[in-house]
Amino acid sequence: MRKLVACLFAVALALALAACGESTPTCSEAMNNLYGQGCALVVGGEQVSLSDAISGCEQTRSVAAECGCGGTYDNALVCLDGLGPEECNGCDAEFASYNTCMSGCS
Repeated sequence: MRKLVACLFAVALALALAACGESTPTCSEAMNNLYGQGCALVVGGEQVSLSDAISGCEQTRSVAAECGCGGTYDNALVCLDGLGPEECNGCDAEFASYNTCMSGCS
């Protein structure tokens, strides 16, 4: 019973931290987690190297901030940083929100 209570407490604490705006991971942290789970970014049918993914992430983050979409991009990075094994498409909703935001940017 104690293990169950401790486990539930840990889950509640993790949810509370997420709800309170836990700090956004860096591009390096998010991409290292993504690639560490066996996932990769693919552009035009080609797998993007980890270093190119980090570089592209940093450029995208800058553009997103200029367009007022920094928060939605940060949400996607938080999601990527929290992915576990076999969850490569686990952040589709966050990236859809980001793309919707960016569609209004000229």
